[in-house]
Amino acid sequence: MSVKAPRGLTHARRLHGPDHHHLDGGSYSDVDLAWWADRAREWAADGRDVLCYVNNDGAGNAVRNARTLRDLLRG
Repeated sequence: MSVKAPRGLTHARRLHGPDHHHLDGGSYSDVDLAWWADRAREWAADGRDVLCYVNNDGAGNAVRNARTLRDLLRG
């Protein structure tokens, strides 16, 4: 999948869970989160401000996913 943000604009991305059967459900795999970290780096390198926020579900997956994404971005 290719995700492009318009040049010069801040890009916000809401990660709301990978479960296609339940809105805002599930936990992202490390592979999925690494993909999003790569996209965020690309957008930042292109001069965009990037905001990613995670709000998967009530089971606490969002917190774990956000921490993993943060750690991936810190590299």
